[in-house]
Amino acid sequence: MRDDETRDATSELPQATKQGLLPDLNAGMPTEVWKRYFAEERTPATVARVVRKLIDQEAHPHVIAAIQQALLAGHSQPWMYEVLAFSMKIEEYPQQQIDRVLLSNVDFQASDVPNLLVSAAYLHRLDSNEAALKLYRQAAQLLPTQVEAYLLGLNLAIEMNDQEGIVWAANGVLVNAMDPKYRPRRIKAEAALREVIEQTREGDPEQSQKYEALLQAALQQDLRIRLSWTGGGDIDLTVREPGGAICSLHDPQTVNGGQFLHDGFGPDPKNCFEEYVAVQATPGVYQLRVQYIQGEVVGNRYRLTIIRNAGGPDETRQEFSLSIQAEMQTIQIKLPSGRRTALLDARHLNAPGARTALTSTEAKQLKREQLSELPVAGNNRPLRANPLRQQANVGPFGGPGVGGGAVGYAPVVTTLSEGVSLSVLPVVSADRRYVRISTRPVFSNITDVFTFGIVQQNP
Repeated sequence: MRDDETRDATSELPQATKQGLLPDLNAGMPTEVWKRYFAEERTPATVARVVRKLIDQEAHPHVIAAIQQALLAGHSQPWMYEVLAFSMKIEEYPQQQIDRVLLSNVDFQASDVPNLLVSAAYLHRLDSNEAALKLYRQAAQLLPTQVEAYLLGLNLAIEMNDQEGIVWAANGVLVNAMDPKYRPRRIKAEAALREVIEQTREGDPEQSQKYEALLQAALQQDLRIRLSWTGGGDIDLTVREPGGAICSLHDPQTVNGGQFLHDGFGPDPKNCFEEYVAVQATPGVYQLRVQYIQGEVVGNRYRLTIIRNAGGPDETRQEFSLSIQAEMQTIQIKLPSGRRTALLDARHLNAPGARTALTSTEAKQLKREQLSELPVAGNNRPLRANPLRQQANVGPFGGPGVGGGAVGYAPVVTTLSEGVSLSVLPVVSADRRYVRISTRPVFSNITDVFTFGIVQQNP
């Protein structure tokens, strides 16, 4: 702050405040001093400058009184609750009062899950662990399929040695964190839950048995499907669930609890597979759609593995070696005993989450953007446009008596970019101390432009 700004701000204060922006701090108890101060009209900027000067002087009792009286006078601002909580912590106020202040801040600004997670991080920073864990639970209720609340809640519950919190968070991680990148977190969650089971085995054996049953239910998967192959080809898997929901690369979560975990492509053998899982699946008939996209596949065959009740006592496994066909293949399987009794809320699905690097799916899309529209097929493979990028509907040639070789074509006008483009995705950590940036460069060019005519049928 410049000196001239200070003089302008203090010119309107009473005679007792001529020594600076602050009133006489020795003119009585802090509450009375600031009650008189805010009896006059003040601006939000003046309130901020006053509190900053008090913090510089480490006059935390007056910081507390000034903010409280400012709130009563109607000068509420989001930053006040955090500053008030820090000052109360320095002055060793009861933790219950600090929690109440911080929860007021949550009510002021939190309207969605990301804000709840940030607010919980602040609560944890100020040792308000119980209140922070409550916020993680609240975030999980708003978005039960998003794993961040369970992951953060598990770390906090372990730190607090809160058995109930550990059970809740570990179960959430095991049920929802199915992506392979969460494997270390799943191992940690399972170990934490098993430790709670052992701790309660002697003192409360009945509760220990309930926790054991909960763990076994969380580890069991009603249906797991894996499609794998060898070579540089690309095969896509789509699962149509009972009720009509479709789980695929473009819709990785469904209301039936299905999750599309991995979209693979060759030639790396570790990446040549597609995987679908439903921890708690809806019973009924599932239709698997297998479609060859492009590239060489060794032996022109793929392996399909179907596991029902994976991890349970009645687990069944089926493996098939099937040949690749020119058209899309449809395979029906039955799941007579699914555990899902109610559908998920569609608003809870596909919630945006933080990403630190390109996933295999993103890498695949990037690769396809750099390929031509008509990939070169392997030996004995029909030359077809990639259905994921096809924007026209080309009908088949008609045979004798079925149209005389007419062709139907529906043009779609679109914009093709050429050159170098760069997309950047910044992600701010919950404590607002770090920023992770994911960059995605794309190099595109238009190599050939073809002109197509329209075949007219003879009258």
